[in-house]
Amino acid sequence: MVARPFKFNGRSYSEGDSFDVIRSAADHRRVRQLWDLRKIEVEGDYVPVDEEPPSDETLLGSDTMPDEVQVGEEKMPLGDIVQLAFDKSDLTAEEWNELSNEDRDAQLQAVVDELSGEPTAGEGEFLFDPEIHQIDHEGTERWIATTDELLLRVYAPVGNKLEKVGEKTLVTADEIIEWAEEE
Repeated sequence: MVARPFKFNGRSYSEGDSFDVIRSAADHRRVRQLWDLRKIEVEGDYVPVDEEPPSDETLLGSDTMPDEVQVGEEKMPLGDIVQLAFDKSDLTAEEWNELSNEDRDAQLQAVVDELSGEPTAGEGEFLFDPEIHQIDHEGTERWIATTDELLLRVYAPVGNKLEKVGEKTLVTADEIIEWAEEE
């Protein structure tokens, strides 16, 4: 049962909606995240349990994020976000702490985006943000670009669609023709 609204796999759930863990094919960690954030209430005898006992080792967080991070309509302690990102990473505590600040912040931001319902790009995908990206026309080609450089070429219908969007939009691997060559 949904206790607080959230988005999952592109669908919005409202308070009181049924959320069938089995039918949604949610992985154990994602169910645990929703339960920990009190977004779902579990009916029956099922209670999400940790697969492994939590590590006693301290996990490094972020030097750039505040102690409480805005997640959708509410604030969430940075420590909770660190734990969720760590659980999702499949890294050991030592490996997590050895990540560069930029890599760790990127993983933390991905969790914030996911919990906020923001689209996130997987491998081979790209997140088009109209605030920082634009569509450049090179003859009949459409390129996603910043003001400084071309980033990737997409099919013309995709480029035409992206020119009209006002929010972040996921560009899938099937919509990408090629990535720009790094210089």
